[in-house]
Amino acid sequence: MASIVQTSKCEGDELVLLLTHCLPPDLAKLWHRTDDMLDMLRAGGITSYTNSKRIGNLLRTQKRVILKPNNTNKKSWFCFNEDGKEYDVPVQQRDALREKGRPQIETNYFTKLGITFKFMKTSTSQTTTNATAATAVSSTTPPTVAAAAAAAANTTPPVATATNTKTATANMNNNNNNNKTTPINKSSRPTISSEETGLFFARLDIIDDLVKAAEDHKTICNGSLRKIQKKCGFEVLIELHCDLCHKSYHVRSGPEPAKESPMETPRRGPKTNQLNMMTASAAHKAAIPVAHMLELCHEVGCVSPSEKGLFKMMDQRKGAVRKVAEEVLLENRKEHVAMVKEKFGNKQTIQHKDKDGKIHNICHGAVCADGAGDKRAYNHIITGSQHSTVVFSMLTGRVIAVRHDQVSCGLCDRRMTTLLQENKRADEITTEDLKHNGTCARNSKYSPAVAEEYALERIAEYLLIDPETGKLRPDDEAILVDCFVSDGDTKGATRFIATQARLVKEFDGKAIYLPDIGHFIKCISNALHSLASKHSDLRGVALLEPARIKSITSDVTKILKAYGKEFKQLKAKYDNDDDMKPELDVRRASALKRINAIVPHHCMDHSGCSVEDCFVIKRRREHINSHRVIDKDSELTDEQIIELHTDAIAKLHAENGRFRGKHMSMGKEGQQVVMHEITKRLDFNSIDRVATLSSSNRCENYFGVVAKYTHGKRLYYGRSDTFECIQLYVAATINNKNAAGIEDRMRKLNGISYQSSVRDTAIAKDTEIKEYHKKNKKSVEVIERRKASKIATTKKTVKNSTNSARHKTDKQSPTDDCKSNNVPKKKKPATTKKRKKQCVNCKTFHDGPCQEPCYDNEAAKKKKQKKKNGGRSIEELVAMANMYAS
Repeated sequence: MASIVQTSKCEGDELVLLLTHCLPPDLAKLWHRTDDMLDMLRAGGITSYTNSKRIGNLLRTQKRVILKPNNTNKKSWFCFNEDGKEYDVPVQQRDALREKGRPQIETNYFTKLGITFKFMKTSTSQTTTNATAATAVSSTTPPTVAAAAAAAANTTPPVATATNTKTATANMNNNNNNNKTTPINKSSRPTISSEETGLFFARLDIIDDLVKAAEDHKTICNGSLRKIQKKCGFEVLIELHCDLCHKSYHVRSGPEPAKESPMETPRRGPKTNQLNMMTASAAHKAAIPVAHMLELCHEVGCVSPSEKGLFKMMDQRKGAVRKVAEEVLLENRKEHVAMVKEKFGNKQTIQHKDKDGKIHNICHGAVCADGAGDKRAYNHIITGSQHSTVVFSMLTGRVIAVRHDQVSCGLCDRRMTTLLQENKRADEITTEDLKHNGTCARNSKYSPAVAEEYALERIAEYLLIDPETGKLRPDDEAILVDCFVSDGDTKGATRFIATQARLVKEFDGKAIYLPDIGHFIKCISNALHSLASKHSDLRGVALLEPARIKSITSDVTKILKAYGKEFKQLKAKYDNDDDMKPELDVRRASALKRINAIVPHHCMDHSGCSVEDCFVIKRRREHINSHRVIDKDSELTDEQIIELHTDAIAKLHAENGRFRGKHMSMGKEGQQVVMHEITKRLDFNSIDRVATLSSSNRCENYFGVVAKYTHGKRLYYGRSDTFECIQLYVAATINNKNAAGIEDRMRKLNGISYQSSVRDTAIAKDTEIKEYHKKNKKSVEVIERRKASKIATTKKTVKNSTNSARHKTDKQSPTDDCKSNNVPKKKKPATTKKRKKQCVNCKTFHDGPCQEPCYDNEAAKKKKQKKKNGGRSIEELVAMANMYAS
């Protein structure tokens, strides 16, 4: 052990001798990674090392010592006992120790050996050694360097360290040992005066570099170190200069600049440093605008680049996003075609001969599409200057195409302002006058109100024709659409299908449009609400209330889901549609009958209800069956048994049924009007397509994520291509399990090679949390809670609509000065409007007595005679008396 001190000439030599001769026997026979050695040295009492990369560099420099590195999973393994290895390769050791565990070294094992080290520090000598170094530097250097020298004594550094870093790849340690300085860009940087205070981003191991520089300088010179700091965007370049020996030590707070950045425009001067580019990329991914990012840094007191410099970094980020997104969308289209071939084989393939005589086998599958503008639309009144149209594959659930339409440009607006300042009339300005230098952001002539239909035409052609060559795409990329799902708010489906049929004539007549089930039910709900608002005799208590409309649409959805399930089972059962038709017609008629019975059911007419839909019919069947079992010889009919138990059934319905047994008070004519709003959208010809339960919710989710980057569509990005870049980024990453890998590809294009363990851990944790929430949303408890929440929200809406404090247009009169005179106002008696009733005489609705002459109404006379006998005729009373007597 004493030979370690005598023969070691440097720190690496001392480390190798320690690991070769002083390890416990059970650990000396094993393979070790640098991370394992770092944990082992710390536990044994060696406190010189704070990162594993430094240990690896020191071990590789000692070539005279025989080590056995083995590259497994791109990581180096070392064994310090060549003759007594327990395992030949690290893979065998990993499998063997997976169950029994790796041996652990005893706490403070190396310090108990009593070795006095020349270079390395132990837990017993740490305080003394570091205090000496800190004192030596603090007497002649600024406070920051003194804090760096004392950092090894577990003091807090006066530097804002970044949390998204791993061990840095700085070569300063080796350069200092060779009496060389780390090269720093010699471009002019603003120097930070000693009076300034603030924060900056820094690597976790920057303190080690500063301490090492101070210690190395002390071994060769007794002069003092002077600190010079220069600002470089988000990071700081620190220079420790000695006026005695004129030696300088350079340390940068961020990682070393990338050697090359594929997306950076070639230019003279220094490259964009990684820390600045990393921060700009992170801000873009987190939907933080440039102005907000700078405002945050200014409020925190952190150094930051200029707004112009940050915008240039964002331009590089946009270029990387655009390039990677196009590659990912191409991969998604190929994945869609492969999925069609794998699932259906050659059944969904069309042969087509192009103009050059080449035969193509093009696959066709189902997609869903939708469009939205950059501003929120109310009642389909769409404003703004940008529009996004997206197409999803129904098989893979990923975006296969996205189209951006923009009718505004910041440079065009500047040019127009210049022309107006030159006293040119606005109506005299032409398109030629608005030409300007630079790239124009305007790429379409269609505003967001009409852009969706034209955009779907272009996407239909884009999925078949390569815009660069003007020819058909290869068979593994070209996509035909046989089922087009959309919300139906435009004629985009018709234009899309017609465009593809024009390009591939063999496909004409084989594509269909399927309505989105969510928007289909929404249209019925909106129609019923509109019906209630227009007809006063259909709205109010016990009529078309919001809760009642919700219940009706819910019943329609339930029946459609049940019929859709039967439809799919028949499709799977029969290969030919003709064989399936007789049985399908019966199921279809049954489903339509159930739908036609919904409104009468809510009006307490259960004559057309089925057992699976009606609570009352179920209870009636139960009472009939129980009566037949108890009294097998009973001669009562089913109607008589039901009449005997009418009160019991009504009580059960009030306790367990919806609305506590209450029903709509609506006549036959009102029921027909309400049913017409349902049947005009759902009939014998359309129920099969609606019952497929196709959904375009993926498109809604896409626009929800886009709204995150525009902060709820409250940020205006109509001056440049920022909104288009946001669409491409979301299209590339949504519903993609490899979203982190796509982000790494973008970072690589921007020259970001720095890897961070903190970032990797955080991404893994975020992914785990998202998977948990995704699974939790499908649980029964969450679904029931959301239903209860929706019902509560509906009730609150009804309650608030009758509140006198609710919002209302022109509620506060402009003639009211609102001066308080402390005179109590007399309350006016509440006036209640009576509902108009149909006149018995003239059969019309009017106020007051009837002005028409009295007509002879035989039906009214019979009705009055019926009331005299308690609402029943004499014959009915005699029959009931005889029944009870028997």
